Amino acid sequence: MRSLLALLALLAPALAVAAPPRLHAMLQKHCARCHDGDEAFDLKRPPDASDERTWVKIQRAVVDARMPPAKQEGTIAERFPMDPADRAELVAELEQFLGATHPPAPRPIHLSGKAWRGIVREILSQVLTPDATRAILRRPLADSAPDRIDPVFADDLEQLAIAACRALTKAELAHPARARHFLPDAPPQRPRELDRWRRDGLRALYLAIFHAPAPAAEEERDQRLFADYVRLAKRWDEGWTAMCTTYLSGPKLLYLYAGAGQDDHE
Repeated sequence: MRSLLALLALLAPALAVAAPPRLHAMLQKHCARCHDGDEAFDLKRPPDASDERTWVKIQRAVVDARMPPAKQEGTIAERFPMDPADRAELVAELEQFLGATHPPAPRPIHLSGKAWRGIVREILSQVLTPDATRAILRRPLADSAPDRIDPVFADDLEQLAIAACRALTKAELAHPARARHFLPDAPPQRPRELDRWRRDGLRALYLAIFHAPAPAAEEERDQRLFADYVRLAKRWDEGWTAMCTTYLSGPKLLYLYAGAGQDDHE
């Protein structure tokens, strides 16, 4: 009996202990397409469950949004290849698997200035010439640590957003309403039609920035904010410019693709 126990003790380290099925499935979906048999770090066959060092390495890469890697150019989907909800779910699975002895690294809080400029460039390029777009994006944008928003970074970002939205508004006003990408026509005279005008006047811009329609409650809140901006500015196009600035410099965009939920930081 003792000999059998001794033999099992010697064999135990060599016995492969599989990762939980759900975690395994998520790695196959989000990671194994690149980390396949041709890669040195092959995740088609995840590490042994006892290989804590490798699992912690995976955890940190997912938590700080280094993996899956983002492209510097292209669509928002290409620059942020993993949906924030999917990332949060994978992080939760890894935390549960590794336990409290391996807390995750600090999560990034906001987009980098480089990634943010890429989103603004994508919006402006639909309306402005390449030279005009480059001139706006040439404005300075201070560096900021990912786990906090530096006041200088926040001020630079807001000023750049204002310049971008004013240029966007000016360029759109030079065209008839039917030829515009984002800016609506002048508001209707009938009060009952104003709600629809405000809603439709924001939808195209919101969809272009966030690549998804606004939830109903958020859309209703934005319509009220739009109405307030128009009333304060006494010009509907200035009110629209203010909404554009709010979208580009606000927390929803800054936190949406950074691996942390908007509601956690507003």
